[in-house]
Amino acid sequence: MYNEKRRSRWWFLLPILLTIVGGIIAYFVLRHDDPQKAKNCLILGAVLFAIHVIGGLVIGSFPDEASSGWPVS
Repeated sequence: MYNEKRRSRWWFLLPILLTIVGGIIAYFVLRHDDPQKAKNCLILGAVLFAIHVIGGLVIGSFPDEASSGWPVS
């Protein structure tokens, strides 16, 4: 239906910088011209978002110094 044309690899910067939001934007811009790249940008944004969330949960699970029970002077 649509003429497929190759789009620049610079589009991958959008999901790298904005995670899931960038992936969604790139997907909707590229979906007609380069559907494979659009799908890859969306997946990349979702994966980076998941890594961000999991990393935040792991780092957030460590106790801070103030709540560790040790006297703070």
